Amino acid sequence: MDILIRKATTTDLDLVTHIEATCFPPAEAAPREAFKERLDHYAGQFLIAFDGDIPIGFLMIGFDVNSDDEGAPKIAKGNYNIWRFMIDKKFQGKGFGKKAMDLALEFVNTFPCGTAKYCWLSYESDNDVARQF
Repeated sequence: MDILIRKATTTDLDLVTHIEATCFPPAEAAPREAFKERLDHYAGQFLIAFDGDIPIGFLMIGFDVNSDDEGAPKIAKGNYNIWRFMIDKKFQGKGFGKKAMDLALEFVNTFPCGTAKYCWLSYESDNDVARQF
């Protein structure tokens, strides 16, 4: 296992859309256009995980809160969060996600958007694997 993460680019849109589709039913998966908007807005915080040259997942990193974060938890203010942490179904349950998360936290600890005390993970309440991170 040779996991690395790098910043996503617009050339990665089809890849990210495919990974999203392996993680959600079609009605719930975000479309390519949504990822284009996210990549435009969060360019430096949208990361793709690879095992060697094989793409295995992606994640987005947020910082602080903004006007469209109504209902954000209190911990969000002045801190980082990891959201849209997706590992392709083919690679789930094999340790790839843990290693990608470790690398994501290393990236966050460089404080790319400013200093913070915490980094929190956004996940669905029924996602027991994410809760264990």
